[in-house]
Amino acid sequence: MNKGCHHAHIDAPRALTYTIAMLRTTYRHIGWLAIGLSLLLPACAPRSQHLETSAAGIAVRPKMSGQLFWQQALLAPERQKADLYLQAASRFLASGKLIWAKRSLEAIPVLPLTDHQEQAFAILRADSLIQQKRYREAGRLLPGWQEVSSLWPKDQLLQWCRLQTQVAEGEGKLVETVLAWQRLANQYQPNSAECQHALAMLWSALVVQPAPVLEHTRRSLTPGSVSAGWFDLALLVAIQGDLNDGSTALSAWRASYPHHPAQSFLHQKKQSLPWKKVKKVALLLPLSGRFAEQGQAIRRGFYAAYYEQEKQQADSLPDVVIYDTASAPLKALAKKAVNDGVGLIIGPLLKQNVEALYSANVSVPVLALNAINKNRSSWYEFALKPTVAASMIANRLAREGRWHVALISDKTPWADRMVDAFQTAWSDLNGVVVAKLMVPDNASHSLSSSMRQLLQVSASVKRKRELSRALHQKVRFIPSRREDIDAFVLFTKQQDAQQVRPFLRYYFAGDVPVYAGPSVYDRRSSVSSNGDLNGIQFLTTPWQVMTSQALPPVVANARAVIRKSWPRLAKQQARFFAMGVDSFSLITRLPWLAVMPDLSFFGGTGVLSVGDEQQIKRQLIWAQFSRGYVKSIHAAS
Repeated sequence: MNKGCHHAHIDAPRALTYTIAMLRTTYRHIGWLAIGLSLLLPACAPRSQHLETSAAGIAVRPKMSGQLFWQQALLAPERQKADLYLQAASRFLASGKLIWAKRSLEAIPVLPLTDHQEQAFAILRADSLIQQKRYREAGRLLPGWQEVSSLWPKDQLLQWCRLQTQVAEGEGKLVETVLAWQRLANQYQPNSAECQHALAMLWSALVVQPAPVLEHTRRSLTPGSVSAGWFDLALLVAIQGDLNDGSTALSAWRASYPHHPAQSFLHQKKQSLPWKKVKKVALLLPLSGRFAEQGQAIRRGFYAAYYEQEKQQADSLPDVVIYDTASAPLKALAKKAVNDGVGLIIGPLLKQNVEALYSANVSVPVLALNAINKNRSSWYEFALKPTVAASMIANRLAREGRWHVALISDKTPWADRMVDAFQTAWSDLNGVVVAKLMVPDNASHSLSSSMRQLLQVSASVKRKRELSRALHQKVRFIPSRREDIDAFVLFTKQQDAQQVRPFLRYYFAGDVPVYAGPSVYDRRSSVSSNGDLNGIQFLTTPWQVMTSQALPPVVANARAVIRKSWPRLAKQQARFFAMGVDSFSLITRLPWLAVMPDLSFFGGTGVLSVGDEQQIKRQLIWAQFSRGYVKSIHAAS
């Protein structure tokens, strides 16, 4: 009934007879099923033993249904009911079925509970509130640290710590977030992967904050405390740009916090960095020919950041030599750059040129501005892969338990790549794509028909007609849509999304969350035209939507210069301008990122770090349309 159900008012006696007959048949089958399950399935242990995660530590949709445990609980002896209802609630929460989870939890308080069950009950109730984004209520429900640290068993203490990180992040409390992740890290051995992951998450929460926020928050902390040490190190990176000081600031921090947990980050570096300070940099870009506009945007972004940094430390900046990759064979340009004494090559941009540079096997480090997925010493690839948004959307849906999604895309090669990337990531997480729609080329009439089919509104009307014929009388009827969709995922241009969103509201799906890729936002659009997109959350770069106060000073000032100097190109080539700014920032940061995988920094194209096979990883940020405006929002990514 939950797929395209409808509401009808029919003759009462006839309806009652029909309903009773259906219920007798349904419950007879359910009863035998439940009895069979109770014999076949053993009573199960608390939730912590049944959590399923991917290799990356991301929640995966459970393969066993909470309904199985619910059915067992209905028929189980009194002493087993509590455990089974707790298991049912756990599985329902993991599957995003909050109503069923609530029913399971409501059945528990009337039962006698052990201390362990009481603790599991508190954890599940808090988890349910967190999934509803009721972070403050969840925080109030959870017992205090003193109680759980001294009385709770290890498995439930770990769950408490994880929930506290979500509560703190959900409420946007930076100090509490740092404390929660530190407490979670303390539950593991210092060098374990679990501890390092918790510290990396803590660092990620700090590194995305601008220096003014860190400075303001730091004032409220006790000098010399663990939290103060984290903030001092984050401030050092935010202001200085890297950890490659070699003497003053980093040495002073180490002396102030000799036993700080963050030392584990610093101890991960090798005996020496991959290369020493760079005195001359080569920029290999297409400055003429077909891709000149993109190459010029990267060059201008690079120099905008260069001149901003020059105001702070003129003596320490490297010399820059520029080579036009459209002017000569790439290998010849690379050889000339090495002979000119450069210590680092940035570029080229085009994939065939990156292949040529890789085969040239130059003797200096390279930061290629495209990906060919090759790997060797001192070779790094920084590419603006759009498919990073697809995997980030999949991971967020998994964290929120929205396991049944509908995909809507347009007819473009870009959208095809995004859909393929999303389906691959979603399949790895055991998620389900329940429906797909490709936006037709024609206008709204054909889209209206497609949306009716997607949401099965037409099926609802058809069932009304069948019921009316079966009962031989007219039925008053309100059409409705299918109810097995937890979220919509859009990979469309903004113009198509402006048509899709109103139809979702019109066909009763306005309350279902909508997540989208970067193409849904066009900076050239007006506030009035964005009104149809209200509520859509999408991934984009910090450069596109963040305020100047929230961006690192170098990025914010460079963006202001670019938008003033090249207003038209600043909108058309925004991602390449941002790439140029971040390429400059990577000159000093890249050696440290290379030896410290958990280190990252906030750039114009995203939060950057070095991943597997020396690829520069990008994390985009979440933004939302609200009253026609676009604002960045907090969301775990």
